[in-house]
Amino acid sequence: MVIAIIAILIALLLPAVQQAREAARRTQCKNNLKQIGLALHNFHDTHQYFPPATGWPQGATGDAEERSGPTWMTYLLPYMDLGSLANELTQYTLPGQKGTAANQERQLAEFYMTTPGDVSTIDPTVTLIAGKQIPSYRCPSALNTDVTAWGFATASYAGSYSVGDGWGFFSLEGVTRRLGDVTDGLSYTIAVGEAGAYRPGSGYSPTHVQQPAWFASPTGYVWSAMRHVDYYRLRGPNGPRDDAMTSGHPGGVHVLAGDGAVHFMDNGMNLLVYTSLGTIRPFVNTTLNATSSDANWQYAAANWAPGLWKPNATTSSNWDEIQSSWDE
Repeated sequence: MVIAIIAILIALLLPAVQQAREAARRTQCKNNLKQIGLALHNFHDTHQYFPPATGWPQGATGDAEERSGPTWMTYLLPYMDLGSLANELTQYTLPGQKGTAANQERQLAEFYMTTPGDVSTIDPTVTLIAGKQIPSYRCPSALNTDVTAWGFATASYAGSYSVGDGWGFFSLEGVTRRLGDVTDGLSYTIAVGEAGAYRPGSGYSPTHVQQPAWFASPTGYVWSAMRHVDYYRLRGPNGPRDDAMTSGHPGGVHVLAGDGAVHFMDNGMNLLVYTSLGTIRPFVNTTLNATSSDANWQYAAANWAPGLWKPNATTSSNWDEIQSSWDE
């Protein structure tokens, strides 16, 4: 009888304990994104633009249009109280500086040490310096592993960028992104979202309800994804990545807006609103047969609960009626 009572008590208490632990993990995740948001704006204050999605190291090259090199996470290291780690890396470039063809294949020794910081242990087959975990880049509820099979430390967050069209928050191909470029308004533009375990896919329409995977392009298709652009990405495979924002939190994911605010985005939000919030400009979707007056997706949706991003879907064709607000 006593054992049965104890078992019942445990069964009753366990969900409460799990909920409390998840609440703590969500708080930590939110704080991580707030720190990233502060670092982004401190970087902008210093350089007058945001870091690129990826960019070539100083003196390094590769195909000038190939999207590789240090990521925005690498650029933020000095602004995340990680200057010592940044100093271990080779000097990386700022947006617009891709390097020249003469040194495109230059190896970056700092990423090839079996013992980080010890140049006598350089080994071209390993990149252990890139395997350092950065707590602020990892959510406690993360679904992906701590490191990839190649030894790269993973992260739990991905930046919104676009390929070719420049609609994402983070830029590519040497283009700078400044505050004034976000004409939708920083408060209504996703900069960073959670990214969990690798999930293969070739892209989905923004109307694919089961898999809201792609956004930040005028059509919302494969041209731009929330990808796993981690601080370690320099050479070789990028390891686990995501083509959609995902998390280990029940019900949704955290996102960082361009103004530095952090919100929880509900899984059931309107897909077209989701797409529009991934752009830096008023969103025009030519596939909706929308009139010119209701094709601008400058605004998101109404009825936000505090701390919860759950816009009400609407069947109205007049999308200008959709208003938005963000709550901490």
